[in-house]
Amino acid sequence: MQNTVWNAVGTLSSVTGKFVVAVATARLLGPTGAGALAYLIWISDTVGTLSCLGFPSTTTRFVAALNGEGRQHEASVLARWLYVRQLLAAGVGMSLILVLGTTSDRTASNSVWAAVAVTFVLQNLGTFNAAYLNGMQQFDLTARLNIVSSVLLVVGVLVGASTFGPAGALCGYILGNLVDTRKINRIIPWRTWNQKENKEMGNSI
Repeated sequence: MQNTVWNAVGTLSSVTGKFVVAVATARLLGPTGAGALAYLIWISDTVGTLSCLGFPSTTTRFVAALNGEGRQHEASVLARWLYVRQLLAAGVGMSLILVLGTTSDRTASNSVWAAVAVTFVLQNLGTFNAAYLNGMQQFDLTARLNIVSSVLLVVGVLVGASTFGPAGALCGYILGNLVDTRKINRIIPWRTWNQKENKEMGNSI
């Protein structure tokens, strides 16, 4: 019951934050600016969906299963193995955004496309972070991260959009995603990671 409540709180805070941002950007940027921002975020979200490759859902499912069986070390090894591959996929997605944005789409400047690429990477890794926490049944931590992230998103977008337009709003998205991403290195114990584990996990999968 407690996990359900925390999950609902986290989801509600995320949805509320995105709703407030949508209304605020529409008023601050006008139809043209809000449309340009929506297009850039759509690019980030689309590439993010394609580049996840099922790693987050796999992480949630098998980390939860291994922990339920009392195999915490194997759960950590699996999470690290998947996270490395998520990083590689994020790198490919970031390169794709930069190449497409700077060579074939002149909707925005190169610096704005770089901000889109950073937003994509942070969202991508934040999604993995949330998946890992859910697999560990740490819904309370996920909810708290969502609340802080949503507050930073709203504040960052409001300040950025009113000051620098769509580019500033993108900086707000970056700020909102920093919280989720910076927690991953504390959650996954990299000190125990080594090449032998990497090879063994690869062979088992």
